[in-house]
Amino acid sequence: MHSDVAEAIAAVRAEPRSPAAWTSLEESAATHACAPDVARLYRELIAADPTLAKDIGRRAVDFHDDWGEDPTDVTKLVETIFHGAPDAGWAIDRLKLTYSSEERWADLLAVFEGALGSAESDDVRVALLEDAGKVARDFARDADLAISYFERLYAIRQDERTRTSLEKLYEKCGRRGALIALYASQLGELSKEAGQPLRAKMASLYLASHDLENAFDVTEAMLSIEPESQAAFELLERIFATPTKSSTTFVAVTAPADAAPPPSRPAGESRPRSTRQRAALLLKPRYIASGRSRELVRVLQVELGIAASEADRAATYRELVVLQLETLRDDAGALDALAALVVLEPGDASHRASLDEVSARLGKRDRQANILTTAAERATDIGVRATLLMEAAGLSEGPLAAPARAIDLYQRVLALGDVGRPILLRAARTLSLLLDDAGRLAERCAVLERVAELETDPAARRDALGEVARIASKDFGDAERAIRAWRARLDDDPSDAGAIAGLRETLGAQSRWRELTGVLERAAAVSGSTKRDLLEEAAAISERELCDFDAAIRLHEELLAAFPDDVAAMDRLAHL
Repeated sequence: MHSDVAEAIAAVRAEPRSPAAWTSLEESAATHACAPDVARLYRELIAADPTLAKDIGRRAVDFHDDWGEDPTDVTKLVETIFHGAPDAGWAIDRLKLTYSSEERWADLLAVFEGALGSAESDDVRVALLEDAGKVARDFARDADLAISYFERLYAIRQDERTRTSLEKLYEKCGRRGALIALYASQLGELSKEAGQPLRAKMASLYLASHDLENAFDVTEAMLSIEPESQAAFELLERIFATPTKSSTTFVAVTAPADAAPPPSRPAGESRPRSTRQRAALLLKPRYIASGRSRELVRVLQVELGIAASEADRAATYRELVVLQLETLRDDAGALDALAALVVLEPGDASHRASLDEVSARLGKRDRQANILTTAAERATDIGVRATLLMEAAGLSEGPLAAPARAIDLYQRVLALGDVGRPILLRAARTLSLLLDDAGRLAERCAVLERVAELETDPAARRDALGEVARIASKDFGDAERAIRAWRARLDDDPSDAGAIAGLRETLGAQSRWRELTGVLERAAAVSGSTKRDLLEEAAAISERELCDFDAAIRLHEELLAAFPDDVAAMDRLAHL
């Protein structure tokens, strides 16, 4: 090494921050071809004391560039200078160029982070954050990191370009909460009307996050600003279409026909409204106004879940029935609504008439019978209960051809007690015929006795009692029951020839002669044309079967008193 160069190096080492010393060294190195020695000195001193970077860093890099030093060494030098002076803009620019060309994105992002740590003004930070965000987003493909840079940038400068970048990144990464917050932050800058599109976006994001409560609140705010907002109503429909745990209706119209509604809540007390139910209440007037009947049906079904009383539910079901029958021609849907309506208001005959028509068209008579039976069980008025059971029994007896079921229902009517003679008599008459067809004679006998109790028509009562006596005597050998029936007929008409004949046969078969003579005497007392025969028969039984000659004499005397010319009676009396 030439002595001039060595002296210049010594001078630089003594005063490394002296521009004059470095100028003298560079000139001497140029004269004596010692540029590599100077380059190494630059690198050595800066590495040993990074604080020199601010004073000689730029000069060192320029010297390396001028003398064609190895680019790798130059890059390492710039990196060393940057670590010593992270606010050196020229070093940052140099590293940006180098790392970009080599696609060293992680290293470039590290440079931005270092520079941001030492930045002293917002202008510098803005420039760095813009570049860092673009590199992370467009080249490093690190959306999360890009978001962090743009968020820091947006906190300093809330411009439209940064906001748009954030919006796209949030959408890409599915950061709905952050996106909602971004939209919400803009509302204060806009008029209520201008903020509507942002509110619509917020509500959609809440829906996508299954946050129906907030989605509804935002949508409701939209309607408070613009009552006819199409976007808001579309959002309401999306909310309404989303099932929630609390959206189950209180009495679903699709419930089984025999499922009774639960007990009523205290008057005025409504169920807590779910978001879906609140949406339904807002949609209902719009659907009514626009004639959207199918959608209105869905709203009414949800409305059932917030009804405060059975009266409210019944009113809603009535709306459903009208819609489904008159507008939609939906018999199946109407049947569901009528099922609930008949159970809720069992005493309303018009509901049952509609149910009958719809069930007939659909061929759903079995379900109709189930509905009527369930309604009967819930009915508090005993007369209404009897009517419902009779209707169900009629269906079972007729269209359903289910006699056993009809028998059971008619028996339940008779067991109700005092529900009026006409309905009990009708049930008993029909039940008697069904039991006869079923061969259930013992039960039929009891029902016929009930018919006899209820009948006001003498001929029908006489026939019922006669049938009781016949069944009891012929089928069961129950003489006492037969005798009671025949005696009941005689109580109604002491001259009843059929009853007399029946008692003659039944009492005679049991040799109950004394009772038979009493029957004959009683009948003779009121009979005209058969009086002679009745007295003769009574006298003969007293004489031959009872050996009661006194009674026989008395009866012949009575006979002669009524028929003084009866020679046979005189001869018999003389004999006695």
